[in-house]
Amino acid sequence: EAKGLMPRLLLDNLHLLIVQEIGKEISGSGMDPNITGRSASPHFHKPDALKTEKVVVLSLTPASKGNACGIGTADITTKRFVDSINADYTYVNAITSGILATARIPITMPTDREAIQLALKTCYRVRHPETRVVWIKNTRSLEKIFASEPLLQEIRKNSQVAILGDPQPMTFD
Repeated sequence: EAKGLMPRLLLDNLHLLIVQEIGKEISGSGMDPNITGRSASPHFHKPDALKTEKVVVLSLTPASKGNACGIGTADITTKRFVDSINADYTYVNAITSGILATARIPITMPTDREAIQLALKTCYRVRHPETRVVWIKNTRSLEKIFASEPLLQEIRKNSQVAILGDPQPMTFD
């Protein structure tokens, strides 16, 4: 019953999952592997897990106090994220858990835009007008997500999901 009540993304086979923030107060793993489908643990085997080609993480929550455990499951992050890491907190947590990969730093780009562009550029055999992208605040806040236009038909067929607005381009400041 608990498994059935667990939040999840109601979309699958994504090219790109963008996670705005990760943090220890969001999930002990920084970002919940039950949501992202990725774990640094070699023992995580979930056949029905989300399938996504690339994961970009943009920032670390202030409440994490620099503990960046979980970033090791992302493919790309930002300089802002890396600059917010407290290596002592992160390494102690990773060593204590026995899962060192959780603290690995992915390719780091200067800005959110460049991180997302790199992820899209490195997706395998993707025609970008057809790219399946989901942008979430974090793995605990899934009430509202942003989804790319190629996902709209699938979303419309799902009675559990409502479309709240028209498609818009990504904006960056």
